[in-house]
Amino acid sequence: MMLNQEYGIMAEVETSHWWYKCLHYAVLRSITKHFANKDITIIDACCGTGGLMLFLKDKGYDNVIGFDLSEIAVAVCKSRELNVFQGNLSEISNYCPHNLADVVICNDAYYFLNYEEQQTTAGDIHQILAKGGLLIANFPAFRAFSGIHDLSVGITSRFNKKKVRAIFGRLNFKFVAQMYWPFFLSPIIWVSRFKQRLMMRLRLLDGVEPKSDVGNVNPVISSILLLLCKTENKLLTNKPFGSSLFLVLKKY
Repeated sequence: MMLNQEYGIMAEVETSHWWYKCLHYAVLRSITKHFANKDITIIDACCGTGGLMLFLKDKGYDNVIGFDLSEIAVAVCKSRELNVFQGNLSEISNYCPHNLADVVICNDAYYFLNYEEQQTTAGDIHQILAKGGLLIANFPAFRAFSGIHDLSVGITSRFNKKKVRAIFGRLNFKFVAQMYWPFFLSPIIWVSRFKQRLMMRLRLLDGVEPKSDVGNVNPVISSILLLLCKTENKLLTNKPFGSSLFLVLKKY
């Protein structure tokens, strides 16, 4: 039920919220840096309600295919006339021929898998990527940033660079980028999540339905935060921490 409600919130804000927009620009920057043309095959694994797919289509990438396990998310995508089907991340090898995809995107979904599934799915993604293809992924980072948000969106584990290398490092991937973000906003996020964890420990939220931290933000504030995050991601790629970990791998 909580996840169903979160998909509704996602559909409402993901094209305007600073966090989503910053992630979308990071994905676009990674793609344009490695592919000169836009005639490439992109798979958006666990695409949610399709905000990233809309963004990429608007930038001229027409061959973008998505899938998500949620019927609600898929229905929203289809209402947006996106090429999406219902599917499970752990079965990705069934949906795409080997060595075909130029880019596989998997943003904030890997935590739905247990560790064994994470290892197996990493191998499956490697198989469906063409030589020189990219895996672009985003992960929730560091347990210190956990809170009610995790409960509301189903985050069961958080990641760091060491854990990501343990999952993907055994495969023929070149680590192009591993970037924690956002950095300058991290203290604010940490304080907010710490208060949430404290309230949960004190059972002050018993009977209250968890809600994520994602919601409507004043457009002016959202624009300022977006500019801040885009700037730090461009200039500071080796940040020591952040609530998310952005990963780019290249198959060789």
